[in-house]
Amino acid sequence: MGSRRIRWWLALAALGAALPAHAASREDVQARAKAVLDYLVQKYPTLDATHFSVKGYGPTVPIAPNKSALGRAKNRRVEFKVTNTEALKIEREKRHFVQKSEPAPITPPAPKPAAPDTSAHK
Repeated sequence: MGSRRIRWWLALAALGAALPAHAASREDVQARAKAVLDYLVQKYPTLDATHFSVKGYGPTVPIAPNKSALGRAKNRRVEFKVTNTEALKIEREKRHFVQKSEPAPITPPAPKPAAPDTSAHK
């Protein structure tokens, strides 16, 4: 039986926090995204690096204000995004995800072990 693998295409985006005195350049952030991909490919050799695209956005897509250390820390991040969403949609349709409003599926009990053989063998 052949293995069934989903071919994901992922975009790896590195984002940086903006500081007035020392703003992270896009080149720095691009290098961080590339370093993450290099690490993943080295750590998991079965990953195909050609299935990833790498983009450094710098401070252009913040998720928090850059006015505090916490906000800047939240903005220094790497995001993964599935770019072949059609494959993801097909996979989701094949699987059934339990909604919060649904009860958890009931797992059938494991079969009881067979009783020991007490007959005399002669």
